[in-house]
Amino acid sequence: MMKLWARNVAVLALLCACTSSTPAGPAPTTPTQGSAFEGTGETVAGRLGPAGARFVHSDSGAELLIPGGAVEGAMDAAFRMAPSADGALEASAGLQPVGPVMTFAPPLETPAARPMVLSIPLASASVPEGFDVRELKLAIEKTGNVGAADGEGTAATQWDYMDAEHAEERASAQLRQVAGMRMQFVFRKAAQVH
Repeated sequence: MMKLWARNVAVLALLCACTSSTPAGPAPTTPTQGSAFEGTGETVAGRLGPAGARFVHSDSGAELLIPGGAVEGAMDAAFRMAPSADGALEASAGLQPVGPVMTFAPPLETPAARPMVLSIPLASASVPEGFDVRELKLAIEKTGNVGAADGEGTAATQWDYMDAEHAEERASAQLRQVAGMRMQFVFRKAAQVH
């Protein structure tokens, strides 16, 4: 009798396990707050959608956070570590570039209340001698580069400088738009004109 009872309990347990109230197919997933794309090498690429995205370059620690609502549909996007080609920022008495040169494409503009945030690792101990964290800026290459020519007749690359901040061992800047131009964090003396 005991064997029969144990066998019936085992059959009943097997039947209960096989008849679940869960519908067939993949389990539902919790909606995410944007996509995360991470990679090494020159480019981190992904499909940006209405929920926003986070692009992380693992080698350099550079990160671009795009808030939800920046795009209505979906679009392919690329966060690149750009070569510091001719005309790029160079260290001088009043200017010290830090971190990688970066670009983002395609051009993008976010609502005023929801800016993008670009950041790189920047340890307090690595602030260049003679500079202060209050002199941290984000240099953005001007569209068109129509600056004054150098002595050899070549147009000089022109840069806009926007405020940046240093907190929790990272340099960061808020951006309302990116236009595919080069960007790099710099320490810049107030009197420095470049």
